[in-house]
Amino acid sequence: MKALIVVGHPFWQISVANKGIVEAVKKLAPEIEISILKEEYPSDVFDIGTERKMPMS
Repeated sequence: MKALIVVGHPFWQISVANKGIVEAVKKLAPEIEISILKEEYPSDVFDIGTERKMPMS
């Protein structure tokens, strides 16, 4: 089974809850993919075409 966590908080590194979740997942379940939107789209402009082409499984 594949899993993806999408982090939408723009300042997740200083958010106690979001930082804790991201760090725990990276440590305890490294097979889970983490997508941090601010890192993928720093200008906050989303590429809808690319997102629609991403595989869903």
